[in-house]
Amino acid sequence: GGSSLAEMSAKSAKKQFDSKIDDLGGNDSPKAQAFAKNLDEERKVNPDKTSNEQMDTAMKSTLNQEFGPGSGAMIKGFAGGTFSGSKFKEAVGMYEKAKHGMKASGITDKKEIASKLKEATVTARNAFTADKKSKFNGGEKPLGHYLSGELSKFRDIDKLE
Repeated sequence: GGSSLAEMSAKSAKKQFDSKIDDLGGNDSPKAQAFAKNLDEERKVNPDKTSNEQMDTAMKSTLNQEFGPGSGAMIKGFAGGTFSGSKFKEAVGMYEKAKHGMKASGITDKKEIASKLKEATVTARNAFTADKKSKFNGGEKPLGHYLSGELSKFRDIDKLE
């Protein structure tokens, strides 16, 4: 006989989970471990949500914990409304580089790093929504232009076009 809908759904969820763990640097990565922990928590708190919704919420929480409040939504926006794929990894990489840049310059306090990243996120979002030349306002400049501009202040990140 064929697979039941529940089995197919569970396989699909497992595949997506594995893909997200890979996107976060594999099973041994602290970010991946935080995501798994957040997902367990989310499943307890919101058992009625679909596994996709649970994973999205857990991923957003993980990114906000890692890169400061607002970063989860920013990364999702940069990645085209999803928490996966090459644009997602690129955005996470930009935040990682900014974080490493701060640590290299002597800023090691987690709260201070998160605060500075939050500031960069908010500044980038505000510039994106205010600039007449942004895609938000019908112009050419994508969200990444503003985000990389802010995050590169912490470390030279190749400017995204």
